[in-house]
Amino acid sequence: MLRCLPDGRWLSSDNGWIDANGDQASWPDVVDYARLRHSRAVVGLYRQSAAARMAAEDSQRLCRRCHLVTGREEHRRVARLRALTRFALGDLFDGTYAV
Repeated sequence: MLRCLPDGRWLSSDNGWIDANGDQASWPDVVDYARLRHSRAVVGLYRQSAAARMAAEDSQRLCRRCHLVTGREEHRRVARLRALTRFALGDLFDGTYAV
């Protein structure tokens, strides 16, 4: 179970609070700690795309927010490719879109 703050800090079991960059962070004050949320690390973010090159040290387990922040460029690329593919299939089978 992870303890995450809205600004990206999370509580490590051995190092105290860690910021979004992985560095030591200051302890939150009472106001920040009141907005604490509990999260499970269930998302695997893989730094390399080829499954054959995957190794245990190449992957990280991150919470959903950290996964989205870290993989932002890849997610944008995939979303753009998906949208362009949908437009191309629509043009191929249904004619052009009225934009």
